[in-house]
Amino acid sequence: MALETFVKVGKVNNLSDARYCAGMGVDVIGFNLVPGTENYVAPEKYTEITEWLAGVDFAGEFEGVTAEVIMEQLKQYDVQYIQINNPELIPALSIQAVPVILKVDMDLNKDMEQIKSTIEQFHSGVEYFLFENEQDSFDEAIQAQLLELAKAYPVLLGYGVTTSNVTDLVHQSEIRGIALLGEEEIRAGYKDFDKLAEILELLEVDEFGG
Repeated sequence: MALETFVKVGKVNNLSDARYCAGMGVDVIGFNLVPGTENYVAPEKYTEITEWLAGVDFAGEFEGVTAEVIMEQLKQYDVQYIQINNPELIPALSIQAVPVILKVDMDLNKDMEQIKSTIEQFHSGVEYFLFENEQDSFDEAIQAQLLELAKAYPVLLGYGVTTSNVTDLVHQSEIRGIALLGEEEIRAGYKDFDKLAEILELLEVDEFGG
């Protein structure tokens, strides 16, 4: 499978989600690697999940911890991206030589001028800027400003993406890609993929052209 645009799926904590995403051609699967927090994936579970997967990169997702904690955790995980929500950590993490995804929580950051200033200051150390919010709702005026930012910076849109607008966002804006979230298993080995599938299936392309 292949997708029309770059897709990251975050907060994955089970093999069902991970295998589905990899099979659909998702580019990056993210795992929460902060011990003691919701959806945390321990090293042993991480290995059990990722050893089944091929053709996909992994992101270690970190919030509310120091650079030292992140670097210590990374000794136990093989990741291709580090996702953080504190830009002040970027200089310290640069020694890891692992691309950084900077998450911007739009619930907490509503000042677009401040967001632009942060991006301008730290863009040289960031691979992607990921914009999310917990409500998955958006203000059209703010989204318009984010799409304007995407003309100059590598933006992943992680909220306000629906089956009715995802195709237009991919074709008519300059975002680098979209971000979705994994979901809890209903029971071991059983998943309802409706939410993920509806969007991913709209982005499917025939990679062989036939």
